[in-house]
Amino acid sequence: MINYLKDKFYWYSIYSNLKDSFKDKKELKILLSGYPKSGNTWLRFMIFNYLELLDNKELNETISFNFLNQIQSNVLEKGLELKYIKNDLIFYRTHSPYSRCYKLFDVLIFIHRNPLDTLISAYYYYLKRELPFYAFPKKLRNKLKNIDFFVLYNFKKWLIYYKKSVSVADVIVNYSDLKTDPSSQMKKIFIKLKLPLKDELIKKTVKLSSFRNIKVMASKLNQLNGMASKEGESNFKGIFVRSGEELQYKNELKAETVNYILNQFPEFYEIYPNLIEK
Repeated sequence: MINYLKDKFYWYSIYSNLKDSFKDKKELKILLSGYPKSGNTWLRFMIFNYLELLDNKELNETISFNFLNQIQSNVLEKGLELKYIKNDLIFYRTHSPYSRCYKLFDVLIFIHRNPLDTLISAYYYYLKRELPFYAFPKKLRNKLKNIDFFVLYNFKKWLIYYKKSVSVADVIVNYSDLKTDPSSQMKKIFIKLKLPLKDELIKKTVKLSSFRNIKVMASKLNQLNGMASKEGESNFKGIFVRSGEELQYKNELKAETVNYILNQFPEFYEIYPNLIEK
């Protein structure tokens, strides 16, 4: 009960502070939402590389992780006051599930990736810490080292996040579609944000924001930890940008795990048709 009340008060405070920050702000307020490891950061690179290109079409390198952190320092769950406005747009980002804070925004952009590969990426993200799975209950940390256990344990949270977000989002981005046809997905977003559509800049944005270019930038600037937090024992030890490939689950998970999730989430066949093994 005490933790529940603390949580309620915490989110009440965030809501109140955010509402005050937005007072008299006429700019379009945008919330980028996605379950961790759904392609959230990649999508932000796409959006903010495009915004930079609108200001300077001669830009020939992707923005850096540090720059992305600077220009999109507004994180919903950290309860930070509004710090940065870009191109008359106010951007916030979150991995937190739906709350009434979402209602303070004009546009909600939700990105989702198939749960099997999402949770595999999340597994390695939490594993590669000085204290693996620091964010989970101590009694479960050893069990969570088993990737099948981790995926099954976290699937329900993913499903709740997905179903609620799909029902409230103004723009829904499927990671599979973003990989297949990034230009169309970006146009869908830019139209909603009332940004000018310039095909040559969208094409350049896709190129600059490729996984390869982001990895080259991270290595060149020694920003391999990317957006990972570096808090005490939770320090991230791995490379933030992994392969970004889909169908990882074929080689990582037991058939029983895959079948369980497909049975619990039959929509998988319709939403991610190219990711089902024939």
